[in-house]
Formats: sequence, C-alpha cells, structure tokens
Amino acid sequence: ITVTSEDKIIQNGENTFQIEYHDLPYEIHVFGVEKLLVGTEVIEKEDYYIDQPIPYDQLVFVMHFEDETTIEMDKEDKRITVEDEERLLDYGENLFCAKFKDQPFEFTVHAIEKDIASVEPLTFEAYAGEILNLNSILVKYEDGTEIEKTDFVVDQDDILELGENDCEIFYHDHTYQFAITATYRPIVGATVQQPADLLEGDVLSVDTITIELDNGVKESISASDVNFKSDLTMVSGKNTIHFEYHDQKVGYVTDCGKLTKKIYNYLKGSDVIVIESNHDIDMLKNGPYPYDLQKRILSTVGHLSNEECAMNINKLYEDGTNNFLLAHLSRENNRPDIALKETLKALNGKEANVYICPVEGDDLLSF
Repeated sequence: ITVTSEDKIIQNGENTFQIEYHDLPYEIHVFGVEKLLVGTEVIEKEDYYIDQPIPYDQLVFVMHFEDETTIEMDKEDKRITVEDEERLLDYGENLFCAKFKDQPFEFTVHAIEKDIASVEPLTFEAYAGEILNLNSILVKYEDGTEIEKTDFVVDQDDILELGENDCEIFYHDHTYQFAITATYRPIVGATVQQPADLLEGDVLSVDTITIELDNGVKESISASDVNFKSDLTMVSGKNTIHFEYHDQKVGYVTDCGKLTKKIYNYLKGSDVIVIESNHDIDMLKNGPYPYDLQKRILSTVGHLSNEECAMNINKLYEDGTNNFLLAHLSRENNRPDIALKETLKALNGKEANVYICPVEGDDLLSF
C-alpha cells in the first residue's frame, strides 16, 4: 500500500486520502475530531496601555491540549475568534472570552498606565458643610495626552469647611493631593412670614426666614442670624426687604409702582432679587377691575407692570445680579408665560436665571 497524500494534515470532520494498492488507485476516508483544549496562555511581548484596544499584533496564543501537545498561533489564525475585541483596556487585568474553533476559552491581558504628569479635579461641587461631590478627574500624561476619568476614589468622610480644604484622590494605586475651595450653597429663594394688617409706619417684625438652596433643600433660620441691610419700616407703595446670609445678598421688592433710586440701590448687586411683575397693562385695562383701581395699580404707588419689571431686571443684571424671581403676579391681569416672555425680551439673550413665583393669593412672601 502506498499513501499518495500522506503529508495532508487531518482536518476536523471527513478527510479523504489517496492510496495505491498493486498500482491501482483507491480512496480512503478518515474522520478527524478536534483535540480537547485544556488550557491557554498569552505571551505578551510589550507593555500594553489602558484606553487602547487589544494589541493583537503583539499577542501569541499558546493552546494546550489534552494529549499534552501545544500550538502557538496569533490572531491571524482564523480558528481563533474573540468576543468584544474592540473593547478598550482597563487598568490591571482584562478578561476576554474567545473560541478556538468551537471550544470556548478565556485569556487575560495586563494593561498599565502611561507616565502621569498630573491629576486635576473636574466638574465638582464644593460647599461648606457637605462632602465633596467630585464627578471626574483630568489625567495628564507625560507625552502630552490627557483624558477625563471617573474610576477614582475620593475621601468622602471629611465634611468641607468654608474656604480652602486639603483633599486626596486615590487613582490606580497612587494618591494625589489637591486643594478645593468650598463656598456656601447659593440661595435661590426664601419665605418670610408677613404679619397681617400691616399699616404704613409699622415696623416689620420677622422671627424666622425659610431659605431655599439651589439643590432644593430648605432651611429655617432665625432672623437674628440674618444681617438686614434695609429699613424695615413699612412704607405705602415702597415695601422692600434686603438681607445678607452666608455672604449672599437677597433683595425683595413688591407693591412698588416705580423703583426709586433708594430702592434700586438696596437691590443693586444682590445675588438673588425677588421683584414683582404684577400685571400686563393691556390685560389690566381690558380686565374686570374698575377704573379707579386700575388707575391706582398703574400709579407710582401701585404695582410694577411686566414691562417696568423687565426694564429694571435688565439694569440690575448689568449691576451684577444673575438670579431673578418674578413675584406677585396678578391672577386676573397677568399670566406667567407673558411675564416671563417680557423679561426675557428685555434681557435679549443675557445669561440670567429667571424663575416664576406662585401667583398672589396666600399669606406668604414666597420667592
């Protein structure tokens, strides 16, 4: 018997070989099965870095079979397929699932960090009395590249104090120190209980004020903790409250047909200003109010119209205020969308925060 195709490698499944017997040709069929894969390892030739795909051109797969034979191959061998091969490498060991033909196996690739030049905090909130809310860091490398990362740990036990705080970031087995300056949370609103039946000449007595912070938390504070800057004697048509708390200046003005120079100076430079945007002039003139009441509302001791309010907000923005709350809106002679539209028109694209307060009708000066 002479095997004429004896150098042919047996493949998985049916294999056909040619033989000769007494100079006559014959075919024989041999069924090949895959040797059982019992283990794999990966030979890494160089360092591999995070945030990069698997460097297949640098990997050699060593396949171990049950008969104790081994085969070395690279990814160019079509018998190897890898799941999720476009995934970027993370720091440390990266586990991948693959198949050698139909036999599943796993392998790991170890990735390290390039040389780091510096680590800086990004997108954080730092407020006195709270823990540091750090969302991401910027990692800068020696080769000039940089990337925003979130896989870090920051000490969440220390409560921030007003001013500069020394903090630490733990990132990939190293500690980085930095300083964070904490401020008080911005005040975006307040509620002052208004005594009933105030008359001209009465002194406004305030026991507590409820302030609202930008994160929605409300705090009740004693009036003794508030630094009032304005005269709290009630004056017909010119009622203003102006106070400072945690170095933030809050101004409130209502029942004011015109902002006098004195009132304007009270409000100028406030962090938050609550100002009435009481009525739309056309709605008032064509509404249910009698003429005498319309006349009083439109007078300088009446109420600010949407137009007057908007004009003053534009000026107050130029003097340093970014947060405005439109208050004391009339139910009969105004609508929130009309008041807001008038103010935004006057601001003409300026980056101010404008909010709408509840319409009039309750016993609170709410803003």
